[in-house]
Amino acid sequence: MQPGTGALQIVSAGLTGMTVTEIVALIGLGINLAGFVFAFTKGMDKIKDTIRLEVEKVRDTINKRVEELTHTMAEHEIDDERRFAQVARDIDASGDKLSREMGETIKALREYVHQIELAIKDGIIKFGEQLAETRHTVYGRLDQQHEIHDETEKELEKRLRELEISSARKG
Repeated sequence: MQPGTGALQIVSAGLTGMTVTEIVALIGLGINLAGFVFAFTKGMDKIKDTIRLEVEKVRDTINKRVEELTHTMAEHEIDDERRFAQVARDIDASGDKLSREMGETIKALREYVHQIELAIKDGIIKFGEQLAETRHTVYGRLDQQHEIHDETEKELEKRLRELEISSARKG
């Protein structure tokens, strides 16, 4: 038999001169490549789902903390309103006494009102700091997830290029 004329030679669709073994190897490479692409796609979907779940958890945590802080602020506002109302009632009830002990009492009331104002301002400042800290944490986690995603994508692209180069060398 002469080379290229045997029963083991297949001549069709650009595979002229390839043996059955070479064609089977090419088909196997194609199946492996398709499997890799499928697994890569599934892996990326899993990464996206994981990131989405983490973002939702962080968002839920933020919403819960905001609700808690809002509720706490509302309670403090009610308490402060009660204190202000009580102070006003105390001033009205002790009008005669205030006129006799005006100096010390007025000074004490001013200090008391000043302390309440400071407590309210401190509460607002703490709420702002907590909100900023929560925002910083969320953005930090999102940045970390983005970096992980970018690194994974780069690594997968590198592996795909290596496979393409390896495949091109064999072909």
